[in-house]
Amino acid sequence: MTSEAIIYARVSSLKQVKEGNGLSSQIAICKEHCKTNGLKPVKEFQDDTTGGNADRKGLNELKQWLAKNKSKRVVFVFDALSRVARDVRVYHEIKDAAKKNGACFSCPTFRFDDSPEGEFAENIQISVDQFQRQQNARQTKDRTKGRLLNGYWCMKAPFGYRSDGKGKVIVPHETFAPIAKAALEGYASGHFQTHREVRNFIEQHPEFRANRKTARLGNNFVKDMLKRSIYAGYFEYAPWDVPMTKGKHEPLISIGTHKKIQDRLSQRVTAPFRKDIALDFPLRGFIVCADCGSPLTGYWATNRKKVKYPYYECHKKGCESSRKAIPRDKLELEFVELLGQLQPSADIVAAARAILKDMWKQREAHLLDRRKVLKAYMQKIEAEIEGFLDRIVETRNPSIVSAYEKRISNLQREMMVFEEEQSNLGKKQPDFEELFEHTINILSSPCEIWKNKGFRWKRLVLKTVFSERVPYCRNQGLRTAKTTFPFKALSRFFGEDGVLVPPHGLEPRTY
Repeated sequence: MTSEAIIYARVSSLKQVKEGNGLSSQIAICKEHCKTNGLKPVKEFQDDTTGGNADRKGLNELKQWLAKNKSKRVVFVFDALSRVARDVRVYHEIKDAAKKNGACFSCPTFRFDDSPEGEFAENIQISVDQFQRQQNARQTKDRTKGRLLNGYWCMKAPFGYRSDGKGKVIVPHETFAPIAKAALEGYASGHFQTHREVRNFIEQHPEFRANRKTARLGNNFVKDMLKRSIYAGYFEYAPWDVPMTKGKHEPLISIGTHKKIQDRLSQRVTAPFRKDIALDFPLRGFIVCADCGSPLTGYWATNRKKVKYPYYECHKKGCESSRKAIPRDKLELEFVELLGQLQPSADIVAAARAILKDMWKQREAHLLDRRKVLKAYMQKIEAEIEGFLDRIVETRNPSIVSAYEKRISNLQREMMVFEEEQSNLGKKQPDFEELFEHTINILSSPCEIWKNKGFRWKRLVLKTVFSERVPYCRNQGLRTAKTTFPFKALSRFFGEDGVLVPPHGLEPRTY
C-alpha cells in the first residue's frame, strides 16, 4: 500500500518568491523523492519567512492538517533540514509535533536514523544551519549598519520618499513629497495645531487620495512622522546604536523647522484653537466665556418640527453663563464687525508694505554680524561637547554616562541647527513678495477673507490677527481683542485705539 505524504517548502523572504524559483524547485525535488520511495503527495504547504521562527502561516496550517489526519500516518517530506527550521529548539518543537500526530520525517538530502549516531548527526546538521543563519544575520546587520553610518538610509522609505530604484539612496516622491513637506511645515508654523489636523490635511489631499490604495492613515502615523529627523536630512537608528547621522538624501524641510516641530511636541502649545473644531462653527474654541474664561463650544439644536438651529454656549459647571445659548449668527456677525474695524485702509497697507520692504533691504547688512555670532555659538558648543567627552572617560557610573551622552546628543542637534543657518546665510535671499505678500494680504483684508474664503483661510485669519482668544459677554458682546504684533504696528498709523475694539466691547445688536 502506497503511503501518503505532505510536502513542505520554505524560502526566507517574499523577494525570493518573486525573483527566484526556490519554492517550485524544492517542491519538484520533493515530488521526485516521493516517486522514488513510493510515496503519494496529497498536500503541499509553503512559507516565505525566516527559519528561526516557529510561528509561520504555512507551518501552522500543516500542523492543523496533521492533527485532523492523525490516523493516516503520513510522511512529512522536505528538501533539506534547513527548510524545516534553522534553529535547534524550533526544529525539535516541529519534529515533536509531527511525531505526536503520527507523522515521520523524510528528506532527499539527509538520512534519518533513530540510533544515537543518527540523532547526533541530525543535531549537528541543525546546529550548523542555526550557526549559518545567525552568522548571515550578523553580516547583514553589520553591512546595513555600515551603510547607515555612511549616510544611506536603507530601511523602508518613509512617507514622502521612495527608493531611487538602484538601492543606493532614497529620493523625494514625486507625488507625496510636497504633501509631506506642507504637513511638516504647517505643524511647525502652527498652521496645524493638532495631530488630527495634520492627518486630515494629508488624507483629504486630492493627490494623496488619488494615488494611495488606502486613504486612511494609522493612528500613530502623524506622531511618528513629526518625530523623524530624516525629513530634515538626518537620521538615527537606536536599535543598532546608530547616532544622529547626516544622510545622503535630499531633505524636505530644514533642521530648524524640525527643531520647531520637536519643541512643539515636547511642550503643551497654547493656541487659540481646539482640536475638535467643526466646520459649522469656525469660532468654536477661539471665543471664550467672559465670565469663566472657558472656550465656547458649538452645537445644533433641533425643535419639535425637526428644524435645526446653530448655537454657541459655555459648558463650564458653576459658571453664570453655563448652558445659556448664544445664536451662532449673532456672535459671528459681531465678529465680522470686529474684523471690519481691524481692516486698515489701502494707504496704510501700502505704507506698511513700503516700510517692511525697506527693512528687508537692510537685512543684508546684519548677515555678517549674524555669521560672527553663529561662529561663537558653535565654538562654545564644541567646547562643551569636548568637556562632556572628557567626563565620560573619567566616570564609571552608567547613569552619569547616560546623562552625559544625552546632553552631548542635544548639543549636537543644536550644532546642526547653527550649521544649517550658517550655510543658509550665504544663499541668495528669497524675493520680498515670495515671503510676505501672502501674510500682507491677510493683514490688509482679514474681514474680506473671512467672508469669502473657506474654513482653512478663516483659521489663518484667527492665527495671523489675534494673539489670544477673544472673550464674549452675553450682555455686552465681544470684549477687547489682543492682536498680533503686525496689527499693533499698523494701529500706530491710526492712533493707539484706532483698530482695536473699545474697552466696553461692541454694542450687541437688537434681535
